Amino acid sequence: MLQANSAVYTSPGTDAQKEAAKLADIYTLLAQLMRYPEDTANVALLVQAQLELVLALGWHEEAEMLRCWHAQCQGLPGDLRIEYTQLFITAATRCSTVPPYASVHADSEALLQGRTTERIHDFYRSCGYELASVAEPADHIWLQLDFLAALVHEGRHTEGEQFLASFFRPWFATFKEKCFQATAHPVYRVTLTLIDFFTKEEQ
Repeated sequence: MLQANSAVYTSPGTDAQKEAAKLADIYTLLAQLMRYPEDTANVALLVQAQLELVLALGWHEEAEMLRCWHAQCQGLPGDLRIEYTQLFITAATRCSTVPPYASVHADSEALLQGRTTERIHDFYRSCGYELASVAEPADHIWLQLDFLAALVHEGRHTEGEQFLASFFRPWFATFKEKCFQATAHPVYRVTLTLIDFFTKEEQ
């Protein structure tokens, strides 16, 4: 997680501030959904929040996908851990994984810890943020979404839009397409669709 960020935001007064707080909370939710689902108690809350967001958007097809999966799922945390591992970490039953790092998809070398990793890290620092842990490279998708949540919460829309345009959008479409080819799991397909929706230029 990035220092100076919080997963819970207070509700400001003006309509514009309230809308910004809602978007910040959405980015935080999406960031958490793109982390390895380690916290068993938190997994159910995240999946429920995802369903509530989808319903609020009027996405009935996606909501039904999530409901059907949840009804058939034998063990929610374990199911997501297996899928996350096979999709993003190690492909035991697939041809390949889809690493959730910008450098793999944005740089011609397609390597972890590539040039894009350092550029993103530099942008965090230029905005006054530093990684609180070195467990993941700075360009992991959940850290990027966490960073966007912090910027939106602080009302730093110019920096947020600059980050989206320069660092996030150039690689995310490729990443999403590869994930859709690799998995039919509703939680991750819906999460990626939500990320796409909330990071489009008009947002």
